[in-house]
Amino acid sequence: MSAELSTLALLVFVFFCLQFVLQLVTTIITANQQPAKASFFNFLGSLFSLIIIFILTKTTSGSLIYLGLSLGATPVLVLAASSLWFYTHEYKIYAPSMKFVRFSYAKDLMSLGLKFFIIQIASIIFYETSNLIIARIFGAEHVTSYNIAYKYFSIIPMVMSILMTPFWSAFTEAWVNKDIQWIRNTVKRLQTLWVVLSIITLLMLACSAFVYKLWVGNKIIVPLTLSASIASYVIINSWNVIYSQFVNGVGKIKLQLYLALGGSMINIPLAIFLAKNFGIYGVVLSTTIISIVTAVISPVQYNKIINNRAEGIWAK
Repeated sequence: MSAELSTLALLVFVFFCLQFVLQLVTTIITANQQPAKASFFNFLGSLFSLIIIFILTKTTSGSLIYLGLSLGATPVLVLAASSLWFYTHEYKIYAPSMKFVRFSYAKDLMSLGLKFFIIQIASIIFYETSNLIIARIFGAEHVTSYNIAYKYFSIIPMVMSILMTPFWSAFTEAWVNKDIQWIRNTVKRLQTLWVVLSIITLLMLACSAFVYKLWVGNKIIVPLTLSASIASYVIINSWNVIYSQFVNGVGKIKLQLYLALGGSMINIPLAIFLAKNFGIYGVVLSTTIISIVTAVISPVQYNKIINNRAEGIWAK
């Protein structure tokens, strides 16, 4: 068994490294404002993996190695085939080659990439600690109530994420081309979208008790205060996504880095304090309070950058 697990770990690591390299083609496609096409490759990889696993369940005995191969090799093969096609056709001029390597750019690229990496890690800590805190203070049974409410309202962030995906590269292109008016108009439209999604969130809150009853019956009770706190967090976080896409697109993320690090460090003690004083919804209240800070600062940075008044950390 230990030998099988060692082999599985090696396979997972190898396929992860291969995907890390081969996924460059999806980055290029997304940068060309075709995120649906890039996401389609992920869908194909998952679909083929599912088909292979189904076939294996009918033709072989259970094996972790077979499972690892089906889950790891299939996405790699899909990405390899798509890379071969696009690098020999539509994106031939972008095909990787050693002659294009410029080590003089490495420092800037690594610095920016490291900032994004740290932001992602800080965000994971910020968003994923709620379950642990709730389980620790109130018990595992309360995690179920929290997750039901969170899954219900997570429809809004999912929709927002899908709609916002193309705008990262679009903001980058507009910023490089100095098309400031397009950026202004786009942000205004996104703010209107945010208002619509906020109204939908409030309607979901009003219907939440009925939906929970249909979904899980009467065995699990989700307090209205918990639903309201998660709905508030979803609304504020959706607002923040607009400005994070902009600053990501123009590469001015140092302030976002500090906000993410500060938020992840403050959230845990604040969540524990609020949970002990206000109950389970105090955990969500903590993330909401920290998100409000970002919601206030982010538009300020956006206005400074767009009006060419950004200095110091606002412009880095």
